[in-house]
Amino acid sequence: MLMTSKFKTPVSQLVRRVHPPIRAHCVAQRTYSSNPPPVSRSSIPNSPSPVFSDNLAQHTVYGLSIYGRLIKYTVVALLSVGVTGWAAFEGTHLYVEAAELGPETNEEVKKWGWDQEADIWTGGDAGGTDPGLGFKGRHAVRSAWMALNWGIGPGSSVIGSNAFSGKGPSGAGGLNIVDARLEFAQDYLSMALAIADDKLRSGNIHPQTPWRLLVRHAAVLERMGSQASWFEARSELEKVWAQIPKDGPDAARTALKLGDLNERLGDSEDALSWWARAIQLTQANSKQEATLTLPT
Repeated sequence: MLMTSKFKTPVSQLVRRVHPPIRAHCVAQRTYSSNPPPVSRSSIPNSPSPVFSDNLAQHTVYGLSIYGRLIKYTVVALLSVGVTGWAAFEGTHLYVEAAELGPETNEEVKKWGWDQEADIWTGGDAGGTDPGLGFKGRHAVRSAWMALNWGIGPGSSVIGSNAFSGKGPSGAGGLNIVDARLEFAQDYLSMALAIADDKLRSGNIHPQTPWRLLVRHAAVLERMGSQASWFEARSELEKVWAQIPKDGPDAARTALKLGDLNERLGDSEDALSWWARAIQLTQANSKQEATLTLPT
């Protein structure tokens, strides 16, 4: 009877009686297969991930900051170089104005009149340059002095000078080969002369400044050493002679220079006439006229 009732018991009941955990596992497995777990809202991508956009923005800002720093450093460097160059340029001009073109301070030199032989660069007894020339004119005069005395760097000659009007004879082959520093000096003096002429008409410049610049320009032309430059120098000194008083050391020096230039150009009679006039002017207290004859 026991055996019969034992075999008639269903297997499920036996399992439930003998192994209750197995039944629980089977029930849970059926529940999981029929009802899947709910998906979390955070695992569903509602919008594209912002990681890529954030990285792109960061790289863009970083690149722009690099370019900004580069531009800033470049501007600062350019300003520094410009300020330094301008300070050196103006410092050089101030040195020339105060030291090189300054008035004579040696009393012994003044006693013997040697200061009268010095070149005057429009400043007169006060030295320097005429303030009436203005910023550009005074810088042009100083630049001419620097070109004559300090040179202009590499290069020894310039072909085809702008100093000649074409009225006089030219050099060999029609070319006027001159020293570069002389060409630059005459160019700066020509610029200063143009400014002086404009200011003279308005009355804003010393009356002696234009002809003193003309004397300096003629001296540069004379140093070029060609027939054309001597012709131009003589023409300019004749203009100076027409503007200056006919007494004193300035007139005597002008007459002497005109005599020298006429001799170089082959006009011996005119040269003797100018030399005689120079002697007369140097003997202002004598009433005697100097008479010169050609040597035999």
